[in-house]
Amino acid sequence: MAKRLFLFFFLSAFINFNGLAQNTLDANIPETLPANSFFTIEITINKGNINSFSKYQLEVPDNITISEGNSLDGHFSFVNKRAKIVWVECPKASEFTFTMRMYVGFVTGEATFEHKFYYVDANVKKDISDAPIHVKFTDAKSTVPLTDNEPKKENISIAKSGTVNLNEAKETTPVKTVTTETKPSNSSNTVPVKFAEPVVENKIQETTPTKTIEATDNKEYKVQIASMASKPDLTKYAKAGKVSAYEENGMYKVVTGSYKTKEEAVKRMEELKGIGYNGFVVLFMNGVKAK
Repeated sequence: MAKRLFLFFFLSAFINFNGLAQNTLDANIPETLPANSFFTIEITINKGNINSFSKYQLEVPDNITISEGNSLDGHFSFVNKRAKIVWVECPKASEFTFTMRMYVGFVTGEATFEHKFYYVDANVKKDISDAPIHVKFTDAKSTVPLTDNEPKKENISIAKSGTVNLNEAKETTPVKTVTTETKPSNSSNTVPVKFAEPVVENKIQETTPTKTIEATDNKEYKVQIASMASKPDLTKYAKAGKVSAYEENGMYKVVTGSYKTKEEAVKRMEELKGIGYNGFVVLFMNGVKAK
């Protein structure tokens, strides 16, 4: 009997452990970072069968600037020390990796990065969390660069606060010295003359995979703001603008707006949050909600 109980608890713990392991969040932010440097962050999410509206959010300390890397068709933004990527439809793979570019300004001491992955399950907002990432910042002069494949920058505009505009950075082209010889008109001696000749490097440009949509498809995005079991009174949602409702699996869904791009729909979703409607974006194809 004791052996059976032990086996039961062991199997239960094993199943629970594997269930938890399906939903994980991880970023490759190192424990030590040099000031005044660039670094590419890689974030890996194991989200199992989650395919609904989702959002990744990264909170960064002062004097850290985040710019877009490979967002996997998501909508990127960076405001008030918070980087976000919003997906109307979560990437299909059960585990996927995306990137962001980080510039470390004039930072000293230690600071903390925090991040979460939010998603919607049965109209309920849930999240996958990770422990805070503690980073120590060091003097750039005494630290070997983290990566050697970052483009060289010059004329970077840095304010006293330590923030940087990544769009103002200009790449410098390496030069090689070519020596030729010319003869002066009154002398038989040759004088070496040096010219700077730019070196052109062949670079492969990354492309982001796109989804193929048939020309006959009518694609539009709406913002869902409510879901209920009984037929709704749409006059209650007058503040949200022009609204409509449709039935799905015995539930009535209230939606508003009609947008050609997901960026427009996400912007409207954020505006609706300001007046008390916590909604999310849904995709319709030819007037029918996409699965």
